[in-house]
Amino acid sequence: MGGNNQYMRPILGLLAIVPFLFMSFTALQASDFVGDGYGALLNSMGGALGAAKNHPDTLYVNPAGMAGIKQFTLASGYQNGFGGFNSEYFMTAACPLNDMVLGMSVPINMVSDILRTQENSGTGQGQSIGNVTQLYSAALLGVAWHLNDFCQVGINGRAYYLRLDSYTGTGFGFDAGLRWQPMSLLSLGLSARHLGNMQLRWSSGATETYGAQYSLAAATHFALDSLQFWPELRLDYQSTEQRWLLKTGVELGLDEFLKLRGGYRGDTGQWTLGLGLDAGDFGLDYALLTHDTLGLTHQAVLIFKL
Repeated sequence: MGGNNQYMRPILGLLAIVPFLFMSFTALQASDFVGDGYGALLNSMGGALGAAKNHPDTLYVNPAGMAGIKQFTLASGYQNGFGGFNSEYFMTAACPLNDMVLGMSVPINMVSDILRTQENSGTGQGQSIGNVTQLYSAALLGVAWHLNDFCQVGINGRAYYLRLDSYTGTGFGFDAGLRWQPMSLLSLGLSARHLGNMQLRWSSGATETYGAQYSLAAATHFALDSLQFWPELRLDYQSTEQRWLLKTGVELGLDEFLKLRGGYRGDTGQWTLGLGLDAGDFGLDYALLTHDTLGLTHQAVLIFKL
């Protein structure tokens, strides 16, 4: 009986967020549904999180990164940005069971009002005719396996629901990832998102295709006196646009409690900053993202471990 109890709390905790999974297809919304995803650690490091971290944020980039998680972990976050256009909530959980880890992420709320324009036949210029509400919903469910001390693998399933004005769209995608540590100071990651190309089907009859995205990542760890450094590089290939994109990030550990982070996204030319506070079973991640025309985006995530 005692052996079974060690699994009950994480299993019950994971099941507690299942209702959010079903709610997300009616009233819940999320942004950047084909992008890197959520999490202040991921975003503060410029999206470069494909090789090193045993963290729930890796569910979006490389699901194999969850395999080293040892405790049930629940991350609940809030983001506000783009000049106040949107705010969103999301919840991510990871539940270790023997040699595998189950992961789930459900964005909870995001609303954007976008100005609708129509071309004036007389002037050829656009004129405002009202606002369009965009609602994006997404849910991820994944599993990662710890094969040995050097290799971990993971897979994801993604489901999307979108609404633009009176039109709705749905789509499903699959991810796969590998994390390999050939030596103690080097970790490598390989992942593919939207395998087989994701089809987003709209109620109007239109179909959008999102091609597969491939990522190569490398991370290392070294110390200078009492400072700990975790730099990481991630190289993405977007099959639809046939281009390579570089993302870089670094985490600086001042001590066991405080970590400073920064990164750069080559796809958007965006600098990112953040910090992490780790108090054992409780933590806080914060990310600050810059934008050329729409101000700053702030993201805060509370992390609980059981």
